[in-house]
Amino acid sequence: MYVKEAPIDNRQEHLDLGNVGQTVAEILEKINVLDEEFEGNLSTILAPIRGTNEYWFHVKGEVKAMIADYGSPTLFRTLSCAEYDSTDIAQYLRKVNNAQQSYSISRLCTEDPVSVSCSRQIREIL
Repeated sequence: MYVKEAPIDNRQEHLDLGNVGQTVAEILEKINVLDEEFEGNLSTILAPIRGTNEYWFHVKGEVKAMIADYGSPTLFRTLSCAEYDSTDIAQYLRKVNNAQQSYSISRLCTEDPVSVSCSRQIREIL
């Protein structure tokens, strides 16, 4: 869409939608009247612009087509309990393994990953 020069005697802005030059007032009138052909042209113009309803309508259509072809998507999720920052897990590992206070949390976690996993599961239950 671009603005083209109007004749000297008529200084209103014109927009070129296809082969038809229209004033802003004419465009607003077509929007108010709900001209279906104009609305289709406007949807085509706005489709490549991210964030517009027309853009997301197109993206949604592509996703629906992929689901129809390949089936529903599988969601994979990986969670981390941030065990290297958790003082609760460090206390639990020192207690279970009779480890020295000088051992770092990372050393405790790498030496006993099963207890780390179990401590997380016990926490979720409580």
